[in-house]
Amino acid sequence: MSYYPCSVCRQPLSWVAQYGQYYCYHCQRYYPPAQQAPTADQVVASIEQAVAQTPSYPCNVCQTPLQYVQQYQRWYCARCMQYK
Repeated sequence: MSYYPCSVCRQPLSWVAQYGQYYCYHCQRYYPPAQQAPTADQVVASIEQAVAQTPSYPCNVCQTPLQYVQQYQRWYCARCMQYK
């Protein structure tokens, strides 16, 4: 068995035969076998682009723009320090 590390987090990639791709459980991304996994800079750029495209909503209490927290899948107000 060959060991292929993820170029972003250096964790081992797992081969998923059903999809014909490698998968990084840490980064939660698929990587085609013929293509090199993206660098950390490329991942950061794609995340920044996704954040820039995420709509912002004002808090219903203080009108501060809410931040979406992907981990909890909820909106958060930094000023009120509460999830909405």
